[in-house]
Amino acid sequence: MASKLETRIKFRHLRAVLAVHAHGSVAAAARELCVSPPAVSKSLAEASDILGAELFRRNGRHPVTTEAGELLVRYGRQVLADLGDLEAELTLLAQGSTGSVTIGTSTHQAKSFIAEASERLKLEQPRILIRMQDLEPLDILPQLRDGRIELAFGDFHHVARVGDVDGLKLFDSETVLVTSRDHPALALSDPDWAALTGYAWALPPHSHMMRTAFEALWASEQVPAPTNVFESSSLLSIPLTFDKMQLIGPAPRELAEEWRRMGLVGILPQPVWLGMNPQGLLWSRDLPQSPAVRAYLSICRRMLAEDRARETAAP
Repeated sequence: MASKLETRIKFRHLRAVLAVHAHGSVAAAARELCVSPPAVSKSLAEASDILGAELFRRNGRHPVTTEAGELLVRYGRQVLADLGDLEAELTLLAQGSTGSVTIGTSTHQAKSFIAEASERLKLEQPRILIRMQDLEPLDILPQLRDGRIELAFGDFHHVARVGDVDGLKLFDSETVLVTSRDHPALALSDPDWAALTGYAWALPPHSHMMRTAFEALWASEQVPAPTNVFESSSLLSIPLTFDKMQLIGPAPRELAEEWRRMGLVGILPQPVWLGMNPQGLLWSRDLPQSPAVRAYLSICRRMLAEDRARETAAP
């Protein structure tokens, strides 16, 4: 049975709410949508009635989104984004595309693996569209389950913890500490945690599993966490940020070694034992896989088999 939102909410309602949220006034939203201000106001009133909640409240002359309004904005954006993706795929299909695969990642340790797998797929089937999305670790399972992503690179322990996710283990996590190129900590002969946490650090947000792991490590070492913190959810922004500020921060070893070869960062000898979970390629057991997804998985399996063969052949 269809819900009241399915039968009553219209795209004009979503567009009106999103436009007012973005531009801060009904008049500006009307100009954006090429309709009259009364038409926007009518759409807002209808959307509020359908949801049974006020979507905006007045703050002086400007409407401010309520909690219910924020929810509609978040889900409305996704609905319109999905329509945009559908239009793009239909265009590609008309041009001879053979499908698409949408991949989310919460780990940059898989950077080289993802790049090689994507390159091989494009060489074999150049008309497949590959979409990559950076996600927070907590977003991986919900987006796999609702089909917003079809594959994900993330915590392989999800396979054992939940019953509706399957996957391939890629590698164990190994973290090192990187610094700005001329950071004074690089001159320390035997740096300890008490000395290192006195410097400025670049760390992921508190919701990130690596931040949690570091805080647990500092507690076990009985040293205070750094008080001078630059917080960023983008690991790939580290080289640029470290070029401008004197910082210490965690990074996957593979990526850190690449940055050091390029002369972008230094690496401290301080061992980092975080007990981070192994990383893998994940997918939903409950959703059907398209031919493009199966092709990507086939390539990943071949790459893992090649890695095992090389390890077996090594002296």
